[in-house]
Parts: sequence; structure tokens; C-alpha cells
Amino acid sequence: GLGDVYKRQEMLLVIRLTLEKMPERRRLIFELSRFKELSYKEIAERLNISIRTVEHQVYLVLIELKKVLLFLFFLFSFK
Repeated sequence: GLGDVYKRQEMLLVIRLTLEKMPERRRLIFELSRFKELSYKEIAERLNISIRTVEHQVYLVLIELKKVLLFLFFLFSFK
């Protein structure tokens, strides 16, 4: 229903705000990976960094997002 639409919008907003707070390069790497669907190899070549660095940066973003999503899940389950 409508409540679910609002929950989804709130979640997307929180995800966007979480991404915006991250270091610019980390956010860029994550966006290239997840939204532009580039491979880690393509990102590494484009930014002139190692694939390992790309992997690590994406890993850091996912940990942060997981924490935020767990918090939101916890919050919404008591609404």
C-alpha cells in the first residue's frame, strides 16, 4: 500500500544520503560498479588504480550500507 511506497522512498533517501557522506572517490567507484555496471577491471583502468583497491572501496561502501539498512529495518519493524 501507500505506507510501503513511503518506506521505500525513505530507504532510498537514506541510501542516497549515506552515499553522499562518503569520500568522493569511494562513492564514484561504487556508482561506476553498481549504477553504470562497469567491471572492477574497467573501473581500475579508468581511475588508474588497482583492482584490489576497487574491491576494497566497494566492500567499504557495502558494509556502511548494510549498517544503515539494518538500522532502517529495525526502525520500520516497530512503526
